[in-house]
Amino acid sequence: RTAVFSLQTSRPDARGLRGLLLDVTIDARDALGFEPRLQFEGPVETIDEAVAEHLIPVLREALSNAARHAQATDVRVVIRVDDTVELSVTDNGVGTPESVFGGHGLQNLRTRASSMGGACVLTPRDGGGTVLTSTVASLGSTLTAAASGGADVSAAGGISGVTRTAIKTALPSLALSDILA
Repeated sequence: RTAVFSLQTSRPDARGLRGLLLDVTIDARDALGFEPRLQFEGPVETIDEAVAEHLIPVLREALSNAARHAQATDVRVVIRVDDTVELSVTDNGVGTPESVFGGHGLQNLRTRASSMGGACVLTPRDGGGTVLTSTVASLGSTLTAAASGGADVSAAGGISGVTRTAIKTALPSLALSDILA
């Protein structure tokens, strides 16, 4: 658990966030046996520093989980930015094996998203595999206001009481807290 939280990386101005995210994706190549596809949608470089510091270790953990558990031949990473930052990691593997439910990695991802006023969920992919989606507001100040303004994070991982500006969707599917409880 400590290792995941210590993976926070500040983004050097010269490399930019896109470069760092690309590096994390390329670094996963050896563990996966192939290079994951990475897609950016929206103004990634405008992501608030606090959100960026969480995004990099979340991506690293999600790719590590796919390498260890999915037995996938394809992994796609999409980072979508508008009034939220959504990181989606989709694989075509065997689904979520029971062995991942006892670990700390998925719990850490849920905790990271929750600390930013967001949500992280794991859902089955149509046709096999898994989709991990972590969604938080794109601005740290919005996150702080949302978290202190009555955001109710339920045991099922659903979020209520937060405006669309803070959270685009509650992603009402299988929540990591359901899996790890």
